[in-house]
Amino acid sequence: MENQKQNKLGAGIITISVIQIIFSVFALIGSIILLIPSFQENLATITGAPLDKLGIDNTSIIIGLVSIILILLGIILILRKKAIGLYIYLLVTAANIIYSIIMNGFMISSLIGSLILPILMTFFVYRKKELFGLSK
Repeated sequence: MENQKQNKLGAGIITISVIQIIFSVFALIGSIILLIPSFQENLATITGAPLDKLGIDNTSIIIGLVSIILILLGIILILRKKAIGLYIYLLVTAANIIYSIIMNGFMISSLIGSLILPILMTFFVYRKKELFGLSK
């Protein structure tokens, strides 16, 4: 019974994963919609400026899509108890933070907001490190 209890992920990992998956799915849908040319034209008429003038170009959207997909992959691997999932998740999160700082400048509020879920995920995974083969 106790061995079976130790093999479970835990509520923290599952909760953070579900929250992150929900955020990622919304971001994925939004990014895909932004790539549709007719939507770009409608958005340009609403805002009065094309997306390029607003600082949104297709390259940034595609980079965002790739990072969202990699974060989802990392979360799925974490839920499957694979250590590589944690590495993917943390590396992509760090890359997103660095990219955000390069593109938008350093903002402490943005940095704190970007780190809350990854820090919680790391904490909960550390508490269950035996499941991921991280203990020695």
